[in-house]
This record gives sequence, structure tokens and C-alpha cells, in this order.
Amino acid sequence: MHSIVYGYVRVSTKEQNPDRQMIAMRERGIAEEHTFIDRQSGKDFDRPAYQQMMNVLSEGDTLVINIKTRYLIQSHLWVQSSKSLSARGFGDFAF
Repeated sequence: MHSIVYGYVRVSTKEQNPDRQMIAMRERGIAEEHTFIDRQSGKDFDRPAYQQMMNVLSEGDTLVINIKTRYLIQSHLWVQSSKSLSARGFGDFAF
């Protein structure tokens, strides 16, 4: 089984710059073509890149999420997301 390390980056608005998070992904060795970026509110997971990422992830892959949030509710949503992935057979998460 060939596993891939994917990254997920999100900024709240189109005006915000995801560069710092992208640098962190590169420093972890995550290829840019394996990094998904959303530029919109964090109120839920109805985001295009997030949905695309969920369709691409396969069992054995690793997902790295760069969380920089002051909102506890968003952290709770990420926990729910990781539980959902765990139920699908994913076991490796890095926050």
C-alpha cells in the first residue's frame, strides 16, 4: 500500500494570505500538489477543497492540518472531522 501525506490549509477570507501555513506544510515535507487550500469561513466543512480532499484520501494516507484558530468551536469541528476519518480507517493525523 502506497501512502501519501496530504495537507489542509484554510484562511477565513480571500484577502488573508495562506503563505505561512504553506511554508509549514513544505517544512513537513508535504508536496504542494498534495496540499488543499480553502479561503472561506470556518463555520462548517462545506468547503470545496476540504470536500475534494475527503474524496481523495485513502486508507493509509496521513493528513496534516495546520490549525491556527482562536475559536474553540472550530477546534471541536476538527475533532469531529478526525473521528469521521478514523471511522473510515484513517489513523494518522497531525495538527
